[in-house]
Amino acid sequence: MTQTTRVDLLRHGECEGAQSIYRGIIDSPLSKKGWETLDNAIASVETDWDVIITSPKQRCKRYAMALAEELKKPFEIDTGFREINFGRWEGLTFKDVWKAESDNVTAFYTQPDSNPHGGESVAQMTQRVNAAWSKMLARHQGKRILLVNHGGIIRVLLSELLSIPMSSVSKMEVPYGCLTRFLMFANDKDGEQEGNQEYHPMMAFHNKAG
Repeated sequence: MTQTTRVDLLRHGECEGAQSIYRGIIDSPLSKKGWETLDNAIASVETDWDVIITSPKQRCKRYAMALAEELKKPFEIDTGFREINFGRWEGLTFKDVWKAESDNVTAFYTQPDSNPHGGESVAQMTQRVNAAWSKMLARHQGKRILLVNHGGIIRVLLSELLSIPMSSVSKMEVPYGCLTRFLMFANDKDGEQEGNQEYHPMMAFHNKAG
């Protein structure tokens, strides 16, 4: 028997404060426009989720909590889906960092183990996200999940689930309010331990609301 778990990935909306900055561990709230972007995004799909899961950052968490209350759905916070820590680049503009450290920026996006900013490497984030993803599927196998999260997390999952190098995924647009759906097919076999299934992912759509 094959079970299907549906996972909708929703990137948070615009945040208050400066734009076009490295915002990883900085805990900025959503702007009014950011809330509206997310409302418009979910209006494009059925809201029949069984559970809503979110990053602990308030730009994800506050919207997810409000939506869960509105829809009367179970709600979970999972720290494994927090955004990457950009270290000393946190709060700096993309333009300024590129101008000052173009070689380091290139290394960061093309070499997963590179850690030029002293925060978290892409390889470290990938390991963390993969672990959180596997645990989520084990807890909610066969359900319809909404995961409110970050652009970096979505790119990691696109890379891992579709077997695309991160250097290529970094060229894919993941805008605010980006909505991506994965169907995760699990083959339940006799004697197979729960949570240890082999999943076959299929992307149903990407950036539907964009």
